[in-house]
Amino acid sequence: MRPNLKKKIEKVNELAEKLKNYKVIAIINLEGLRSRQLQKLRRDLKDVLTLEVTTKNNIIRALKKSGIKGLDKLAEHIRGVCGLAFTNENPFKLSFKLMKMTTPAPAKPGQIAPSDIIVNKGPTPFVPGPIISDLSELGIKTKVEGGKLAIIDDVVLVKAGEVINEKQANILSRLGMMPMRTGLNLIAAYEDGNVYSASDLTIDLDDYKDKMQKAYIDAYNLAFNARIPISEVINLLLITAHAHARNLSINTGYITRDNSSELLIIANAKAHALANKIGWEVR
Repeated sequence: MRPNLKKKIEKVNELAEKLKNYKVIAIINLEGLRSRQLQKLRRDLKDVLTLEVTTKNNIIRALKKSGIKGLDKLAEHIRGVCGLAFTNENPFKLSFKLMKMTTPAPAKPGQIAPSDIIVNKGPTPFVPGPIISDLSELGIKTKVEGGKLAIIDDVVLVKAGEVINEKQANILSRLGMMPMRTGLNLIAAYEDGNVYSASDLTIDLDDYKDKMQKAYIDAYNLAFNARIPISEVINLLLITAHAHARNLSINTGYITRDNSSELLIIANAKAHALANKIGWEVR
C-alpha cells in the first residue's frame, strides 16, 4: 500500500472514531483565514471545540464510516475550504459564540455566499452614468433621486451557497457592503440525528427579544381580558373589579360603607338643583 494512501486511511479511521465521542459535529468554513488567525481561534476556543482541518474527501469518508445515523447528510453542506469541529456545545450556542468572534469582510470573487446577500432598496453614492448598466446587468433597478441613483427594490444579489463572481464582488465593494465574515464560519451542525444549516442556527437576538416582549404583553392582555386570576394580573383585576362595583353601587344608589359620603354629596347636589328649578329656597 502506498504511504500516502495509508496515511489517508488512518486519518479517516481516526476521524470516524472521534466522531463517536461528541454530541455535536459541525462543518466550519475557513476561507480567508490566515494560519496565525486560525491558531489564535483554536486557542481561544479550546474549551468549546476541537477543530480538525483536512481534505473534503477525508471528511466525507469519515462521516460515512462513523456509522452514526444521519451524520452523512452533513456532507451535503461541505463547500470551499472547510474544517470539522467536534463539540458538546449546543449548536445554537456554538453558532452564537462563533459569530461573536468573526469580523465583517468584503466579498471576493470565487468566495461562496454563507447566506443570501441582499442589496437593499434606497439611496446610493452613485451619480447617473455607466454604473446604471452595471447595476441593471445584475438585476438591480435604479432611479434618479436628488442627483444620485437610488435602488428601487431589494434584490437578492447572491443566494446562499452560490459563488460570488467578479462583477458582484465589485458592486458590493462600491456599495460599501461587507457581507462576508472572517473567522470560523459555521456552515452546518449535526445533533441527535438532525442537521441544522447556518440559517437555522442564526438567531437575531434583538428580534427574538422583541418577539418575547410582544408575546408577554399579548399573554398579559389575554389573561386580564379573560379574567384569568394569575399572579401577574390578579392585583389589577381586583382593582378593576372594585372600581366597577363602586361605580355600580353609586349609579344604583346602593349605600355601602365605602360610598355613603359620596352618595350624600350627590343627593345634596341633586336636591339643590331641583330646588333651584322649582324656585324653592334651600338653607
